[in-house]
Amino acid sequence: MHSENSKTSISIVKRTAVVTLSALLLAQPISTVFNVLDSRVAAAATSTEATSTALVSQEPITSGATMKQYKFKSIRSGKAAYSYPKVIQVDLSNPYVKLDVMSGTGQQFTKNTTVSNMAKETGAVAAVNGDYYNVSGPGAPIGPQVTSGEILSSPTNLEGMYALAITKGNRPVIDMFAFQGKIFAQDGTTFKLSGVNKAPYYYGNPKVHSHANAIHMYTSEWASINRANDGGTKPVEVLVENEIVTQIADKVLQMTPPENGYILRASGTGAAYIKEHLQVGQKVSSVYSIQNADTNNPVDMTGVKTMIGGHTILVDSGKPSQFSRDVSSLGGYRSRTAVGYSQDGRYVYIVTADLKGESQGMSLGELQKFMVSIGVWKAMNLDGGGSTTLVSRPLGEFNTVLANKPENDSQRRVVNGLGVFTTAPQGAVKGIAVQGEKNLVLNEKAEYKLKAYDQYYNPVDVSSMPAQWSASSPVGSFAGNTFVAVKPGKATLTVTSGNAKETLEVNVIGRNQISQLKANIANPVLVAGASYQLPVSLTTTEGNTRTIPAESVKWELVGFEGRVQDGTLYVDQVKENTPGYAIARYDGYSTLVSFKSAEEKLWNDFESGNVEVSFTGAHPETTGTAAVVPGVSADNATNTLQLTYDYTLGTGTKAAYAILGGTAGYGVEGQPKAVKLDVMGDSSLNLLRAEFTDAKGTIHRVDLAKTVNWTGWKTITADLASYNMSYPIKLKKLYIANIEQGQDERASTGSISMDNIRFQYDSKGTAPSATTMKLKLGSKKVDVNGTAMTMDVAPKAIGGVTYIPIKFVTDALGGRTTYDPATKQVSILRNERLMELWFNDKSYVLNGVRGTGTASTQAIGGRTMIPLRLVSEKLGMKVLWEPKTQSITIE
Repeated sequence: MHSENSKTSISIVKRTAVVTLSALLLAQPISTVFNVLDSRVAAAATSTEATSTALVSQEPITSGATMKQYKFKSIRSGKAAYSYPKVIQVDLSNPYVKLDVMSGTGQQFTKNTTVSNMAKETGAVAAVNGDYYNVSGPGAPIGPQVTSGEILSSPTNLEGMYALAITKGNRPVIDMFAFQGKIFAQDGTTFKLSGVNKAPYYYGNPKVHSHANAIHMYTSEWASINRANDGGTKPVEVLVENEIVTQIADKVLQMTPPENGYILRASGTGAAYIKEHLQVGQKVSSVYSIQNADTNNPVDMTGVKTMIGGHTILVDSGKPSQFSRDVSSLGGYRSRTAVGYSQDGRYVYIVTADLKGESQGMSLGELQKFMVSIGVWKAMNLDGGGSTTLVSRPLGEFNTVLANKPENDSQRRVVNGLGVFTTAPQGAVKGIAVQGEKNLVLNEKAEYKLKAYDQYYNPVDVSSMPAQWSASSPVGSFAGNTFVAVKPGKATLTVTSGNAKETLEVNVIGRNQISQLKANIANPVLVAGASYQLPVSLTTTEGNTRTIPAESVKWELVGFEGRVQDGTLYVDQVKENTPGYAIARYDGYSTLVSFKSAEEKLWNDFESGNVEVSFTGAHPETTGTAAVVPGVSADNATNTLQLTYDYTLGTGTKAAYAILGGTAGYGVEGQPKAVKLDVMGDSSLNLLRAEFTDAKGTIHRVDLAKTVNWTGWKTITADLASYNMSYPIKLKKLYIANIEQGQDERASTGSISMDNIRFQYDSKGTAPSATTMKLKLGSKKVDVNGTAMTMDVAPKAIGGVTYIPIKFVTDALGGRTTYDPATKQVSILRNERLMELWFNDKSYVLNGVRGTGTASTQAIGGRTMIPLRLVSEKLGMKVLWEPKTQSITIE
């Protein structure tokens, strides 16, 4: 019998095996378990629209592995779209690099964790998320997994599911795989072993439960008591320790599989076999193997090193392939993860593409085209969307860092990942590198690190390597390895250590380098006592974007009383009938947050007990409850509206509704501009909505939260003004939806609670009266609403450009103009528009966005004069010009 350490082939047995039967099993023909694909399987993209791929950068990770970033251009609806995929290219001919599969915390299934944590635990120098999994299940890969030559998870019977394997000869193989195994009783009888460490699933047509009439094995890599306990089958479980049956139970054993054995989970005919042929105290053994399912092109899987499951095939023979599975739930433009290899089998390509920031994600068809363009011969899809995660060890660093931008801003806990590992010895120092921010803001203190790497591109300890830092220009200075940015401009930072020298180009961003300044705030409605996060970001003229540290932003509040501390605005008092503005300034460049003054009214806190609530599902298969219940959490002991849901069955988009007031709904007072409520989330990533009907009977579905990505209570606000409802309105439903696209990423069961529903209304105020101003070129006389007035400076025409005295005009028509003599900057604030100009400069900034006019601002007669065209085009005033009388009318 094999010992625990006998792991010489893929048919290695977990803890026990019968060696003499292994060859017999391998020799038997493998009956395919994959059904012929039906008409739902989509074809690969056949669009002839042009795409292009350009290499942007590349950097070694370790000997045999290189990180590359590309720029991929595609055409969507006639317009160019760009994504910036990253590729880890692994050279399998290099003796110092290998691929292997990582599992959850402690390298166990059912303990989902982030890719970063898995890389840290295993020592991977780079890694991506791996196989698909049921987000509502126990936390195990759907497909096969082989780690360090050991079968940890068997393939499924699902159609069209591909996997990547690295054979004993270091050959990559992407194929569909089948599983064979047997249980051997002491009396000489055998029974088919259907799988190892598998969560339950349904397959075939008609649907068959994966664990019905079967025996499955669970090893110590399965860290949960839940072994296919979905109610689909009645279990009999057997505890095997040191090849001896120690327990047989007609129920789930309340334990996890032991290190010195395993648990057999049986039902139906499998359970009958166990009761008839296994007894406590008797020996039992097993043998199992994985083979590629294509019997026409057999691959020797003996001694396979690693294997990871995936989804559809993407590329075959260097061309986009037809999809092997229905990909309707994977459609659209999403973040993507995939893996493939070159025609000669030398290179493996691990690919991610983000839907975040400037990267616009990819469709599956675009992913196919991109992979073909970089030399991929065969490829398959890995779990993408919100799961897409890439970590990598930067050159000279000892630890991996997040190298992509996840869709949901944080790493998702996943079941496994594909890791890149190095076995290279410590070599001679090859070079040094600098790590630190390249785009700085004024007064920022940026710390830079010296890094060193050896001949195998592995990190070298620099603690004994003294470093000297310097900057090529006076935009800042060093204090040790900390650079303090004091003025705009570019500089070359240089670090020297012994005979080694390295440089880094940095840019201290000033006003003239900014194309846009933006304060990111949702629902800017002024309510006394409220607080708002006010992160400010800038985009340079070169297209680089970064968030500005809170201490580098100066704020001015107009029309209300409050304060900004550490990037948070606290509203103390709101002035009635007065618009409110928060102006953010960085190096004389400003942007405006325009607040709507509002009042807030409680609609329902579910304490009165007079709310009629009922539940319904969008499909008969959807089950759940909707009710007003007390004390759902320790921090909210009052009544709340609780909505539970179960989407386990059914297909397509699924939804669970809390119906309010029967079919009639409940009325909402007045003309609300926003709805606000407290929601206890379940991190399901599902969509939360409210359904309103208006006075015309039109249904309006309002997104309350596009992704429920939090646990515990959170206050959310949703705009209503943009829906153009006819008042009065009624609130009829609150519901949670799991849309078809990306459905596999979201939880199919869960519970949320809602409380303190309130609506926000515009504060009552008087509309501003219309104002008309009449001026004439060369005349200081002006008529404002029929009242004669005199200006200090008359409007003038210079070089075909008409100039007007802007301060007088804005004062008369409602606005505010200020002038900073130090910077020669003019600021005009009027009707939710902030415009800033500079003398003798054609550029201007309007609500944070830079633009260029046809003429510059001038100082004439000691007064600020701006081109009339800017007043008409940018400040929202209507201007009429009468050439015969040389008169101007401004409304």
